[in-house]
Formats: sequence, C-alpha cells, structure tokens
Amino acid sequence: VIEQQLNGIDNLRYVSSESNSDGSMTITATFNQGTNPDTAQVQVQNKLNLATPLLPQEVQQQGIRVTKAVKNFLMVIGLVSEDGSMGKEDLANYIVSNMQDPISRTSGVGDFQVFGSQYAMRIWLDPAKLNNFQLTPVDVRDAITAQNVQVSSGQLGGLPSISGQQLNATIIGKTRLQTAEQFGNIFLKVNTDGSQVRLKDVATVGLGAENYSTDSQFDGKPASGLAI
Repeated sequence: VIEQQLNGIDNLRYVSSESNSDGSMTITATFNQGTNPDTAQVQVQNKLNLATPLLPQEVQQQGIRVTKAVKNFLMVIGLVSEDGSMGKEDLANYIVSNMQDPISRTSGVGDFQVFGSQYAMRIWLDPAKLNNFQLTPVDVRDAITAQNVQVSSGQLGGLPSISGQQLNATIIGKTRLQTAEQFGNIFLKVNTDGSQVRLKDVATVGLGAENYSTDSQFDGKPASGLAI
C-alpha cells in the first residue's frame, strides 16, 4: 500500500523494501541526485498520510517513522565494558539514554541506529497452560494493556473548594508496572471454582533483552554500538 502511494513523487528514482523476521519493515525511496532532501521528506510524509488509514490497525498503533539518510554509514562507534561490569543491554540503554538524542539533533545527521538491544519485560507464554485455562495470547495482551496504564488519581482540595480550604495537592498514583513480580500478578480470569488465574500461571516473566536477533561482542566482551 505504501509503495503504491509513493508513486508520482517528484524526482523519485525507485522504491525498495525489506522485511525482517521481527515483523518490522523498511521502505527506502531513492531520489535523483540533487533533489532537496527536505522537500522529498515532506512529499513522502504527505503520501504516507494518505496510505496510513489503509494499513492494519496494529501498524498504525506502532507508528511509522520517516527519516532522510544516505545509504552508507558515516561513522560506526562501539562501546565495550572492559571489566565486564555492564552487559550489552546496559550499554545499549546508555547509548539510547545519553547519546541518541544529542547526536540525532546534530545538523546533517539523518538517522541513528543502535546495534544491540535495550532491556524489556519479557513474557514467554506456555501454550499448554493457556489451553488448560482456555485463554489465548489476545486475552493476555488485552489484560496487560488494561492493567498497565497511567491513571490520574485526582486532587486533594480541588475546585470547587470549601470555605477555609488552604491546601491543594495533586495525587500521583504509581499505576505503571515496574517489576517482573508485578507483571506476573496481572489478573487474567476467574475459574469456575472461584480461583484466579494470573499471568505467572501461564507464562514465564522476567527482565531481558528487547530482542535476541543480534549479538554484539568485542574481543569476547559484551558490547553495543551505534551507527550514524
């Protein structure tokens, strides 16, 4: 759908696409030499806006990113933990937290790529246990979405205030789940005997890498890298 919408853009030479096993997809639009990259990016974004309503809802929720960049890397930088005190996930987190934004804002930088994977809460479902409890992965996804939200808790002494009211305070509720134990306690269903089924009953929950499709090492030591 996106490739079809890109047809007709000024100075467009060709369009290529690449799909990855993790479900992501990269579409590259190549323009004639001398084309203004800012103008080309605006035209691509306008065409993408026309294609977005035709895409699956899951794709729209994940979001689509448009960047302008050359095909080759300008620079590749590697970070390594010499004493082994930091794992590759720690190094990737450091790059994203401390280096990505300043470098991305630098004039002339079109794209920033991290070689490595950040930490993420990993949930490995057990198909047999799901079947025993008559649950599906969609049920688990919906439960996580519903119970891992940031909810406004209101105010103390909010308007309309009573006579003599001197204090006004905002209540901040820590409703976002933080630990594997909290995720494991996500409620899924009630059995006919009244017992409760929670996420830890049908899955293994733990903190791990966001994905395991790549591995970064330098001289046998944990490493992570970035490309500009």
